[in-house]
Amino acid sequence: MVAFRTGETVNVPNIAASRVDWPAFAALAEDRGFHAAHAVPLRHRGQILGGLILFSEQLGPLSDEDAASIEAMVRAATTNLNEELHRALDARVTIERAKGVLAQQYGVPMDAAFSLLRAHARKTDKRLGDIAGKIMNSRGKSR
Repeated sequence: MVAFRTGETVNVPNIAASRVDWPAFAALAEDRGFHAAHAVPLRHRGQILGGLILFSEQLGPLSDEDAASIEAMVRAATTNLNEELHRALDARVTIERAKGVLAQQYGVPMDAAFSLLRAHARKTDKRLGDIAGKIMNSRGKSR
């Protein structure tokens, strides 16, 4: 996607007119009844995380008001996405540490330790990261 590669918003007010530049895209979009598109990069702190493409059944550019609304939604989405990615990475680190604790405690390989962790999470209907966090917290209190 051009918006992702370049970091620039791309407006295509007439998809049919873009057949020379993007023949496959234009054919696919038109087959689905779309006549215009608007692509916005999802950017957070200068890094492009992805892109959002909005399609329209109407020819023409977005209004200034619609473009401003989309930009605001994209900013909110990238902030939320970034926060979610950080939480997921933090949980993954905690899970890996808890696997190590279980492997050492029970004398089992890491994959068996993960199976123990996952089985307990399923049995108690808790998130894996929450169970791993409890393991790490209880380990810190016993020292």
